[in-house]
Amino acid sequence: MELPRKSSAGILARRNGGKNVGVGGTRGQRVGMADPLESFFVAQRGVKGSGQAARPVVPPSHEVAPYQSLLTELGQSITNQQMRISDSWQLFQRYYGTRESVGFKRPSTQDRVLLSRGTIFERLLRAIVAAWTKGERSPTPVEAVRLFTQLGIMRETYWHDTLWAMLGGVLEDHGDLSATRILLDGESRSRGGGVLLEDTLDVWHAFFDSTDPERGHAGASDWSGLPDIEGLGVPTMKSYTTKFLRYFPYFQSEGICRSLSHAAALTFAILHPRDGGPFESASIARVAPFSRFIAHLLSYSEPPYLVSPRYLRPLNFPIKTYKEMIAGWDDLVTTASAILASDGAVEGNQTSPSMGGIGSQKGQEALFMRALSHALLGKDLKRTELVWRTVGKWYSDHGNLSSEIKEPVKDGQGEVALRIPVRLYNQFILVFMALGHHNRAVDIWNDMVLAGQRPTVESWHAFIDGCRKARDAQGIENVWKRMLAAGVQPDAWCWTTRIHGLIQSGKWEQGVEALQRMGMVWLEAAKSHKQGEGKRRRSIDKAEIFAMGDVGGFIKPNTTTINATISALLRHRKVDAAERVLRWAGSLGIPSDVITFNTLLRPMIRTGDISAALTLFKEMESLGIKPDVVTFTILIDGLFRDPPTTTTLPVPESEQSALVTAVADLLNGMEAVGIPASVRSYSTLIDGLLNTHKNLAATRAVLAHMASRNVNPSTHIYTILLIHYFSQTPPDLTAIDSIWRCVASDKSCSPDLVFYDKMIEGYAAAGNINKMLYFLNRLPREGKAPSWFVLVKVVRALVEREEWGCVTVVVEDVVKGEGVAEAGVRGWAGKDEFWELVRGARVRMGMERLAIE
Repeated sequence: MELPRKSSAGILARRNGGKNVGVGGTRGQRVGMADPLESFFVAQRGVKGSGQAARPVVPPSHEVAPYQSLLTELGQSITNQQMRISDSWQLFQRYYGTRESVGFKRPSTQDRVLLSRGTIFERLLRAIVAAWTKGERSPTPVEAVRLFTQLGIMRETYWHDTLWAMLGGVLEDHGDLSATRILLDGESRSRGGGVLLEDTLDVWHAFFDSTDPERGHAGASDWSGLPDIEGLGVPTMKSYTTKFLRYFPYFQSEGICRSLSHAAALTFAILHPRDGGPFESASIARVAPFSRFIAHLLSYSEPPYLVSPRYLRPLNFPIKTYKEMIAGWDDLVTTASAILASDGAVEGNQTSPSMGGIGSQKGQEALFMRALSHALLGKDLKRTELVWRTVGKWYSDHGNLSSEIKEPVKDGQGEVALRIPVRLYNQFILVFMALGHHNRAVDIWNDMVLAGQRPTVESWHAFIDGCRKARDAQGIENVWKRMLAAGVQPDAWCWTTRIHGLIQSGKWEQGVEALQRMGMVWLEAAKSHKQGEGKRRRSIDKAEIFAMGDVGGFIKPNTTTINATISALLRHRKVDAAERVLRWAGSLGIPSDVITFNTLLRPMIRTGDISAALTLFKEMESLGIKPDVVTFTILIDGLFRDPPTTTTLPVPESEQSALVTAVADLLNGMEAVGIPASVRSYSTLIDGLLNTHKNLAATRAVLAHMASRNVNPSTHIYTILLIHYFSQTPPDLTAIDSIWRCVASDKSCSPDLVFYDKMIEGYAAAGNINKMLYFLNRLPREGKAPSWFVLVKVVRALVEREEWGCVTVVVEDVVKGEGVAEAGVRGWAGKDEFWELVRGARVRMGMERLAIE
């Protein structure tokens, strides 16, 4: 018996005897019912029906007996040596050419099983690819995969096996990766390898188009089906396969997806071999978007682990060539970086918006700076060395750029070259110093000098900052001495970095001494300057000196220097030293600002010293320093971080009233200084009041304050309220219904995935199946995907109430990528638990069926 399909609200309709019941109790039309035990989660794509299904309209020539196995006939034609693959393809098109074809509409009992397994279609596709590698072009693999995708029978394993087999055919015709490149508009040794590679790229095109079933077949040069890399820049992850997986979270098999990522890298390697430059022909330029996407994933990545041989051995793929690609991974990464570097020249010198103008020196420099930042963040020496090699190659290869995007300089042969900017040299120095490789930093310095670039005070600052990041106090002092010996006068940033670095390295006393030395040097210079103005005969007014700024090359400590010093001291819990520095700064007339007080407030709040924080806040007001939004955010975080003094629930009315008053005073205080509370501030308040203090009265006061200022609650605030009401015993379902009505009527509020997750999970725990399914069915209508954890809770709630029909439909949706899983399923965590739960449900459903019979 076929399982009737449904609309996005079909699960709910099935459960309610054909009545579609929503949150508000609206009723829809009746739909047919069927025994869910008949299907046992068999994945039959597109098998539809509702009650008494209408007989499909089939041409007379397609009429078949109800017991005839069309798939068996198709399978025999594939193995029949007397038949060509084109004959099998025609047979497939006759029986399965559309979703209305007889093979789908009226399958025999045997075909139902074969359809669920998909083995015959898999054999057909493999046979088509095998014939294609031998020169047959009817049908082509791309024709087959596009029709399979249109019919909804294309599986992950089909994509995997097709692409690897086609790549094997390309390499067999072309040779190994070290041979001369395959030109897409040229000929290979035998049959025209350009055609083979063209077809393989067309299948990749179809693969990316398949991620959006409504797109249909895009043009040959339209790669808009590729994942959006806008703003991606240089990915922070080192793992190429992990980056690839991030764009295909709906894959059921992580192993298959990883193997596909390697197939994509191999395709890239064939397109851009070591002995040929990228984009050498118009045909290759046509697939430039594909190359750029893979290049983004490859850039600055580490060699991946080999995929399991079990994925490739059945396809007779040359494992040796695959291992050769992995062994040459660094060259592949360098090629990828070069492609990103020349991105602007790919299509009429138009720069890529996602890379901020790559192709110009400025855009390329920004790319390298980001890559170095990621290398420093990951403490990755290997990546830093790779970026250095890539920088050298790029600047040496771009000597022919127009003069408006380069710094021309004559090399030894009198030719124009492009110099690496001093700013980029400085960043390399900083990173190598921070990684503890001082010799490499010196090498970069020497290279800069030999290239004709003059080191600046910023270059010395790079050395100092690198030592600071490495917590190398001795290195900081050594660089400082060499800088002074070279006659370079340190600027404010050098002084500040030195002081902060010494304290950060644990030498806080040396750091404070350096600050005092900075002040004394400036003070002596200021006095000498005043005396030189003829002030010797009278005492020098301190106010005049304090009003002075930098004197010559002597830098006056400023508020930024003081703030950095205090911040570093407080991180080392040197509160007394921080207070002494603050008093010393006052003696030199260095003013404090709001950042100074925020720096002092934060550790007080973190340690729970609320009274001291409030005292400091009042001192701040007495000095006329206006608090900013950061000040109030720190205070809000501190006031509502600690749990209430009592452990009894409900909270006493006296404590609730005191907290309501404190909240009102805080919000009014913010408005008094011209800082209206932000939505984030309201969120922090509500979260603390509900989850920490369990104070509903104060929460209502905050919501009332928001309403009086015409501030609409954000989705985050609604989610906080949901969690609170669902956590009640029993859950306050009336309040939750009220929240949903507010969300539904608020056009400025767009419920996110977290909101829907909490709504579905809450109703599942409360046992309200109708409303749980209602919100589950809203996800696909809004283009959202449920997580595996949410599906686990949904199926568990249905199993506990023996809602077998709903269980069947949910699982079928997940298998087929329809209904509630139309937009896929998010993430990987919880996937194993879901299928384990499904296996247990099948056992229980089978036992129930035996009992009925």
